[in-house]
Amino acid sequence: ALPISIEGGQKDPTTLAFAALSAYRRGEMKDAAQWAKESLEKDGKGPWSSLADSVEHLTEDNVGKLRLTRPKPSTLPGGEDPTPGAVGPKLFPKGVAVSEPLKGVGGLLADAKAAYGVQDFAQVEKLASTVLFSDANNFEALRLRALAQTRAGRYGPALEDAVRGLALKPDAPDLLGAQAVTAGRSGDFATARAAALALLAADPQSAAGLRLLAFANAGLRDRAAMTAALERAAALDAANGELLRRARSLPEDGDLLSLFTDGYLLGDRTAAPLKDSPRGGLAKTLLGVGGGVLAGLALALAALAALKRRRAAAAEGALDLAMFKPDAMRAAAVAGDPPQVGPYKVLGKLGTGGMGVVYKAEDTKLGRTVALKRLRPEIAGEPREHARFLKEARIVSALDHPGIVHIYSVQEAPEGDYLVFEFVEGSTLAELVAARGRLPLAEARSLIAQAADAVAYAHAQGVVHRDLKPSNIMVDRRGRVRVMDFGVARAEKEALSRLTGAETSSGSPPYIAPEQAEGRTTPACDVYALGVCLYELLSGRTPFSGTAGAMHMAKRAGKFPPLGSPVDAVIARALDPDPARRYASPRELAAALGVVPA
Repeated sequence: ALPISIEGGQKDPTTLAFAALSAYRRGEMKDAAQWAKESLEKDGKGPWSSLADSVEHLTEDNVGKLRLTRPKPSTLPGGEDPTPGAVGPKLFPKGVAVSEPLKGVGGLLADAKAAYGVQDFAQVEKLASTVLFSDANNFEALRLRALAQTRAGRYGPALEDAVRGLALKPDAPDLLGAQAVTAGRSGDFATARAAALALLAADPQSAAGLRLLAFANAGLRDRAAMTAALERAAALDAANGELLRRARSLPEDGDLLSLFTDGYLLGDRTAAPLKDSPRGGLAKTLLGVGGGVLAGLALALAALAALKRRRAAAAEGALDLAMFKPDAMRAAAVAGDPPQVGPYKVLGKLGTGGMGVVYKAEDTKLGRTVALKRLRPEIAGEPREHARFLKEARIVSALDHPGIVHIYSVQEAPEGDYLVFEFVEGSTLAELVAARGRLPLAEARSLIAQAADAVAYAHAQGVVHRDLKPSNIMVDRRGRVRVMDFGVARAEKEALSRLTGAETSSGSPPYIAPEQAEGRTTPACDVYALGVCLYELLSGRTPFSGTAGAMHMAKRAGKFPPLGSPVDAVIARALDPDPARRYASPRELAAALGVVPA
């Protein structure tokens, strides 16, 4: 599909970057190098520039002998010709597929394990999700999906699956590791520390547990505890010695978290973060390409490097087991949850997502229940980003519409700032679909119309949501739709992107418009996202799936599985690749949906 798009004249930087990756995977180094170079020439700082840079680097002479032996297929597996709308395995065949007819649970899980073995994390997630659709408490499916999502950098969903799996098997070591990584990457370092301590309670000589404990202590800004954990880890495994050296040489005001890559935390046997290529960003891209061959190659190279370095090391004394007792672990888990934030009495944790921790609290002055969201420490500690984020919060707090969850204020506290939100009891649209499956057209129409009205109001105030999806749209106890996270989640994500250098685009890949993935955001992006939400409410699935690149190409082609009803025409216009051809506003979309016969 990608070479066809290139030959057809579609040469935007994103298409070129993913075409380069696709060519590299087939061993077509000349095309890969050319398309990567063209992508960088067109936009050297765009959302996918690191991907193009990595492909270009991997096709240079110094790694010219690293070739994939897969023969170039004239057709895709099953005899299908590649088409511009192909997604998932059809776009990037990986050699691991579910045999037809559809296998039972055992076969699906076996295929998922095989896919995990070749770093095909998107396939693992797909297969595990199929199992969980019929058996929501299948431990092995939860375990595999959590690990795959963690590897792919999908920390929010991975953390949810890890918690669900640990409820079934509290001592599962790989899920404790996934929980530590994903909770830490979500800003909840107290939970990360508790998970690491649980690993060490089961095995005090666990190098993995010590690595994760060091990471959590870094997030808690406890440099001494971090260094102590790394010293013990280095005593158990010499591969940790280089990271210990770097930690000791880091300036007092240095960023402790910069020491820890996901590859290191997940046990990919690297002594420390891989060094960047001369152009920068290679290791980061290799480990974060979403489970493609570049990630697998990075892990293989890391394993080879570690084998050359690794030597047996004698343990230096016994660990203090008192700190790993259950009571101590529970205390560590609670330590990060403040009992009081200003006038707000914390009642409990509502959830931990990719952008932080949210608490339920009581406003002791006004006698109302609120939600508190703790600002990520990386942002709170950087004055420019902190000021920029608070400015965005002030803009959003001015939105006054019954369909928008309000921001009341910002509350300062010793451990950081908190955003104070209106507390809404109810269910998200994502929860509704998960519980009930497909919704009737009449109900979906009402829900989308209410959300569209709230979004249209925000547009009139100059605010674009940028991350509309079912999990950001609630239905309260009175049946009213309430839209959440206007601008705030996006502002936080972009701030983290600037601070860490990570290549991220605002929004969630299945829901964002193609131009948003390319770095251009307008109100038409919210219309597109509402169209995706409508499709999901009516079908129980999103119209696009697979890797981010696969979804982008399918969106650019305007191809999605039709529902076989008159509503298809409404969805097709909302999802038009050209923003100018979509509905002019969310209310126009709602009006068109309103005349579709139920």
